[in-house]
Amino acid sequence: MRPIILILHFVFLISCYGQLTEDFTDGNIISNPIWSGDTSKFTVANQILQSNSKVVSDVFYLSTPNQIPGDAQWDFWVNLQFSTSSANYMDVFLASDSQNLTKTQNGLFVRIGNTKDEVSIYELRNGIQKLLLDGQDGKTNNKEIRIRVTCEDIWLQLWVDYEGGTLFQNEGSTNTYRTGSGYFGILVKQSTASFHQKHFLDDIYAGPLIKDTLVAQVTQVDLSAEDQIQLTFDDVIVNTELTKYTLSSGYGSPDNVTLDLNGKVALLSYSEPIANGNYMLKIQELIDIKGNSGDTTVTFTVLRAIKPKSGDLLITEIFADPIPSFGLPEQEYIELYNTTTQALDLENCTFSDGGTPALLPKTVLMPYSFLILTKAGNETLFSGYGQTIGLIGFPALNNTGDILEIRDGQGELLDAVSYTEAYYHSDTKKLGGYSLERISYSTACAEIDNWSASNHAFGGTPGQQNSLFGADPDQDPPQVQSHNFLNTQALRITLSENLKENLAKDLANFELVETSENPITISLNSTEKTLTLTFASPFELNTIYHL
Repeated sequence: MRPIILILHFVFLISCYGQLTEDFTDGNIISNPIWSGDTSKFTVANQILQSNSKVVSDVFYLSTPNQIPGDAQWDFWVNLQFSTSSANYMDVFLASDSQNLTKTQNGLFVRIGNTKDEVSIYELRNGIQKLLLDGQDGKTNNKEIRIRVTCEDIWLQLWVDYEGGTLFQNEGSTNTYRTGSGYFGILVKQSTASFHQKHFLDDIYAGPLIKDTLVAQVTQVDLSAEDQIQLTFDDVIVNTELTKYTLSSGYGSPDNVTLDLNGKVALLSYSEPIANGNYMLKIQELIDIKGNSGDTTVTFTVLRAIKPKSGDLLITEIFADPIPSFGLPEQEYIELYNTTTQALDLENCTFSDGGTPALLPKTVLMPYSFLILTKAGNETLFSGYGQTIGLIGFPALNNTGDILEIRDGQGELLDAVSYTEAYYHSDTKKLGGYSLERISYSTACAEIDNWSASNHAFGGTPGQQNSLFGADPDQDPPQVQSHNFLNTQALRITLSENLKENLAKDLANFELVETSENPITISLNSTEKTLTLTFASPFELNTIYHL
């Protein structure tokens, strides 16, 4: 008779029963569950297990009974507040055949640290240690780390989030292992006093595999370029078929879809830039690494902020004398208004009254929206009125008058107001408690006829349309009131009101008719409402010029 040869594949799984959940909210290690071992060398602080040994070159442990049937999962959070090494690390035993972890003959453990500062899985078989899964090097020093190990269908997999969250990345898998069972625990190896009491463990789960049946979800949408959408998923995805992605507003399917090395970020490239607007992205038959499949829809808004230019950003309210208060906080503020249909990027813009300018932080002001500027520390007083920024170096606003300027990051003037008490048009309201409100937002005129004291019962309207908001009160263009020659090449002109700075500084807007000559420089004085024009050629005596 011919012999029958049987090929047997032995698979050693974590056997029997049990589930362990421990978050140390009970503040102890003596109940629910009961931990044993070097109990005096651990403590619970702020509902987190902490090492408490002050012995140099010490090895100490805690363990608790735990047996898991079939497919299994282990989750835990660690924080080693030192630089790990071969003499300073932590072992978390997923399974041990001994209550005394130092005497384990057969088991499975995760080592956090060692010479390569890595998270790795080791097997103990008959007391001999073997590396099964080798994690990334240089990852364990002074960090919160969350670790997940899964055992499913003979495959053992290591998952790690090196930021302590739940966005796990796979560090590897193996099916060449065997393990004992019986105990879960933690073993600490430490050297000198600088490593004492710096090992932390929390959020432990050791039990049956919690199977993920949900398809990966989009957690973040970014525009990495004008024509590229970057999608971040909470799990590894595997399909990049173009027709499975459909963007609204006529964009349709992308020209290309690429995944990063971790498989959690997809880059969708289009032939046209993605314009500002609201969008819906439909993804059909999205498949993740666990085989889950399904459709998903993501909605997002694209809004690119632009840098402001002259006229885009106006000073619309000034609260220079907040006392007595009629309902507003007793603190100074000014109000800005975005006159455009675009979001404005105000980062590095400045506000000043002629002194050291106060710098605006990274800020986006939406179209036709208001922004309140006040002194740093006062922002909470005005936050209920609308978008507010507290500026370091916010200038003190003079009650009787001041010159206020908003400039862009390059120092170009965006808007300026030179107010006096006469701007209130009220002998009573100029005494305090009322803001100055700009009447028209559309006019370039920042002069007295476009300002007046607020009519609101609280004395002002920060963050909202002014109580005096109305039609442009100034329908007349600026008039030349006088002129004089400063020297043979410079002419000073006094106006009835200031011109817009971008117009006033444009050399092409001024020309001597007789010589067809433009000035070579122009300087403005908004306080005196004057322009000084300098020409390359000297003026001739007894000659009439037309400008």
